[in-house]
Amino acid sequence: MEELNKLIENHINEYEINDFEELSFITRLVSIIDKYNINLKDKKAKKNIKFNKNFKYSYNFLKTIDLEYANYLLKIKEEGVFDVLKDKKACPYSTVNDDGSHYIYMPLQSNINDSYSITHEVIHDLSISDDSENSLTRHLFCEVFSLLSEMLQRDYFKNTSKPKGYNVENSTILGGVYSKKRTIMLDLNLIKAYLEDGYINYNEVGRIFSIYTDEEINEEIIYYLQEILETGELTYGYEQRYIIGYLFASYMHDRIINDPKKLEEFVELNDIINEYDISDFLHYLDLDFKNKYIQTEDTEEQPLILDLTDESYEKLERSFVKELKRR
Repeated sequence: MEELNKLIENHINEYEINDFEELSFITRLVSIIDKYNINLKDKKAKKNIKFNKNFKYSYNFLKTIDLEYANYLLKIKEEGVFDVLKDKKACPYSTVNDDGSHYIYMPLQSNINDSYSITHEVIHDLSISDDSENSLTRHLFCEVFSLLSEMLQRDYFKNTSKPKGYNVENSTILGGVYSKKRTIMLDLNLIKAYLEDGYINYNEVGRIFSIYTDEEINEEIIYYLQEILETGELTYGYEQRYIIGYLFASYMHDRIINDPKKLEEFVELNDIINEYDISDFLHYLDLDFKNKYIQTEDTEEQPLILDLTDESYEKLERSFVKELKRR
């Protein structure tokens, strides 16, 4: 228990967390998802689809978003950016190598999910900075556009070719989002308990674990706690991008469904995400935030606490509920 307390203390000191209210943004977003328990059946797309066919699916879809995106996909394929491997257990990712070259790790499932992965990763690749100097805005919101692209591609399939199993990946994504919600809740509850009492004992850990009622979920949380102790790190700072991503993607998807011209928001925001600060990003999407500041000894410098207005959280929640019904 001493080890757990020490790593939480180090985290709080490193990120200068003086009040749990400073984490209100991710806390409110997690609470939205936590309100809606859903039954996620483990479905798998059975039909085998080769990489080139999935690539063509992605190319044709991206043409409906922006022709430059589709052409960029062709360009990076010709440049060998995709590292295509038959490794179903691994997850795709995109990055920039030390020499400045772009790299997309693409393990194949040999089904329609590969097309979604191609689309997802190329959207990341379009906004990643070549010098890896990505902004805080991109750090928080980069998953918004990749997840939105999958939602839009699902719509595209539904309205065109309807390949077998095209809707299966939706459950996979939601399963991942709910899993990250659970582990982020553990991090947040540990921080909250420590800030309140200055120490976490076994009873407090037991109380936190009692939040998770399902036996399988409890096993997941126990495993994650062991991982925290092994690595000495809380991961919510990174993992929150998937919670943010799905809620904001649902919101943007809803706006596009209601007004197809809003598709312009996808391209413009993704293209300049590294140039926008967070307030600009939120205002662009008609979301308001509270002017809340951290109290510091230096009254001239008070860092802004990221927190939306209640009305903006309600907008995100309404769109999330609609997205759940569309799955």
